[in-house]
Amino acid sequence: MATKRSIIGTFAVVVVLSVIAPTFMSGGVVQATDTEPNDDFETAVNISEGTFTGEITNGESDVFQIEGEAVDALSTEITDADALNDLVLRMYDSDRNQLLSDGNDFQGINLIRKLPATGTYYIEVAGQSSGTNSSYTLDTDLITPAENDQFAPNDDFESATDLSEGFNDARIVGGESDFYRFEANTTDAIDAELSSADNLGDLAIRVYDADRNELVADGNDFQGIDATIKAPSTGTYYIEVAGQSRQTTSNYTLDFDIVTPAENDPFAPNDDFESAADLSEGFNDARIVGGESDFYRFEANTTDAIDAELSSADNLGDLAIRVYDADRNELVADGNDFQGIDATIKTPSTGTYYIEIAGQSRQTTSNYTLDFDIVTPAENDPFAPNDDFESAAPLRQEFTDARIVGGEADYYKISLADGESVGAEIRSADSFGDIAIRVYDTTRTQVAGDGNDFGGLEVSHQATTTGTYYIEVAGQSRQTTSAYELRSNQTFEQSVRIESVALDPNQVTPATTNDHTLTFDAVGVSDDGNTDTVTVTFPGGTLDNANDVAVTDSNGDAVSITSSLDLVDNGNAVTFDVSPDSSATTRDLTVETNVTVTAPDANTTADIAIDIADSSNGQASATATLTIGDTGAPGGFDPVAEYGTEQGAVEVTGLLAAIGDWRNGDIDVAELLEVISAWRG
Repeated sequence: MATKRSIIGTFAVVVVLSVIAPTFMSGGVVQATDTEPNDDFETAVNISEGTFTGEITNGESDVFQIEGEAVDALSTEITDADALNDLVLRMYDSDRNQLLSDGNDFQGINLIRKLPATGTYYIEVAGQSSGTNSSYTLDTDLITPAENDQFAPNDDFESATDLSEGFNDARIVGGESDFYRFEANTTDAIDAELSSADNLGDLAIRVYDADRNELVADGNDFQGIDATIKAPSTGTYYIEVAGQSRQTTSNYTLDFDIVTPAENDPFAPNDDFESAADLSEGFNDARIVGGESDFYRFEANTTDAIDAELSSADNLGDLAIRVYDADRNELVADGNDFQGIDATIKTPSTGTYYIEIAGQSRQTTSNYTLDFDIVTPAENDPFAPNDDFESAAPLRQEFTDARIVGGEADYYKISLADGESVGAEIRSADSFGDIAIRVYDTTRTQVAGDGNDFGGLEVSHQATTTGTYYIEVAGQSRQTTSAYELRSNQTFEQSVRIESVALDPNQVTPATTNDHTLTFDAVGVSDDGNTDTVTVTFPGGTLDNANDVAVTDSNGDAVSITSSLDLVDNGNAVTFDVSPDSSATTRDLTVETNVTVTAPDANTTADIAIDIADSSNGQASATATLTIGDTGAPGGFDPVAEYGTEQGAVEVTGLLAAIGDWRNGDIDVAELLEVISAWRG
C-alpha cells in the first residue's frame, strides 16, 4: 500500500519514511502506514495468522505470503472495506497458480481452501478497476487438523479414519474430502446418509470397495444425500464425504449403519439362487437394501400356475420381479409399475422354481409385501387341468365359464359328424385383447382361429370327418390371466367304449389248462372322482384263477385298482374297480388280464364277456372268443364235410374213418350217426 504525500508552500520538505513490514499476530491487528512496495509476488509481505488493515490506491494490488501444511486449510476474508464491492481477493499456490478468486460481495468476499501441499501460498487484495481506492481489513486463518474435526487429517484413502456405526459429526473445510474406512461382510448392506449439514446442497457422498472403485454416489440433495448398497464381497470399504466446490465449508452429521441379515428381514441372507429362502403362499413382508436381490424357492406341479405380486412397497417403481425355472432360466418378469408389478405363469413342468425381487438401481432400498400363490387346478376352474389335447375337457353345455392363468391354454373337445358345423365365441373376458380362440380337427390340425378382438373373438368350422374336434382358448402372452365365458353351439357326446380286444392264446386243445392274456382298451373312462367297474366273465367252470390285472393310462403310467385278492367272483368272473382321479376329464386306459383257464372236453367255442360300468359315461360291452379243439367243432364243425367228398357224399372210406375217430374219442355218437346217415343217403 502506498501513501501519497503533497509538497506544500514554496520550500521543499523532505520526509524520510521507513518501510514497515506488517506482522500478523493471532487475534491481533497490525496497522501499517506504508508497506510499499508489496504489489507483486517478489515483494509480497510475509504474514502469519491474524488481522491486517491496509489500503488500495488507484486499483493497485497488495500481495502477502504465508506458509501452510498439506493437512491445513487456508481461510482469508476481507471483513471490512470502504468500497467492498470494488475489491477482489485471490489465492495462489507456491507456483503462483491461482487457486481461488472472489470478487462478489453478495455474501462477503472470502476464500477458503484445503491446501494441496505443504509450502508457500500467496494472497492478493486488488482493486477491480484502476480507479479503485479503499481501505480494507484482511482476516487470515490457517485451520489445522486439530481445529477441523476429530477425524482430521483424513483427506485421502491412506489417511481414512475408522468409522463406527451411528451418528458422526465432522466438518468439510475448503472443498476438502473426508475419507472413512470400515469392514463389511458379503451378506451386509452399507447405509450412509448425511442427516444434517450447514450446506447440504454443496456436499456429496461416495462409497468405494477395497480396490477403491466407486460403487455408488449421491450429490443431489433433492431427497437428501445418502448412499446405500449391498456389499458385493467381504472386505474393506470406504466412504468419502466431499465438498462439491473448492470453497465448500460445512459442518455435517454422517449417519452410518451396516445392515446385517438379522437387521434386514426374516429371509436374509437370500441374495442369490444358492441362498434362496423357502417361500410360503400368502403375504410375505421383506425388504430390499442397497439394490440387492431377494431370492425365494418353491415347488410347483405341471398342472399349477404361479401367481406373484408386489402388493405394496415404499418405492414400488424401483423394484422388479422375476420368475425362474429349475435350470434358473428366466420365465417371466415385470419392472413396470404402471399397472402394478406382478408375474403370473403356467408352470411348464413339475419341479423347483425361483422368484427374485430386485432393486432396479444400486441404491434401491424399500420395504415390500410379496403376495404369492400357487394356483392349483381346483383353484383355477372346474375344467382344469385341461392344458393340452390329452387333457381336453368335454364341452357339456352351450355356455362355459372358465379362466386362463399365467398364459396357459384351455382345451375342450366336441363331437362333430361329417358335414356338421361348430361355432364358438368368447362372449366376455377380463382381458379380451389378451385371449385367442382356435379350432382343431380330428388330427389336431388347426382349422380356424381368431386372436383379434376388434370385432369380437369367434370361430366357425364345418367338419369333413366324423369324430372329436377341439376348441382352444389361450393367453396371448406368458402372463395372460383372465376369466372368460365360452359359448359353443356344439357339445361333446361320448360314452365309454371297448376297443382292440385280444386273447392270447385264442385256441387251445380240449380238456387242457392254459394261461391266457386278455388285453383291451377302455376308451373314454371318466375321471369324475368316482370308481369305474370292469368285469370279465368266463364260461361256467372254466376260470381256475385270476393271476393279475394291470391297468395303464395313455402315458404308460400305472393306474391303481382294487386288490388282486378280490378278483375272482363266483368262480367265473374277474371284477375290479379303477381308482378315481380328482380331475373332471376323461382318460383312455389299457387293461391286461392274466388268467388260468381249463378248457372243456369238447371241440367248441367259448365267449369271454367284457363289461364296463362307468360312473359318468355309461356302459360298454365286448366279447373275446376262445376256440377249443378243431375249428369245425359244433357251432362251426361239420362231420359230413370232414368225412365226405367235395360233392358232399360220404363213401365207405369216409365212414370207416369216422368210426375209427369215434372209437378214439375224437367225435361223439351224434357226429358218427350224422356221417352214417349221409353214407346211407
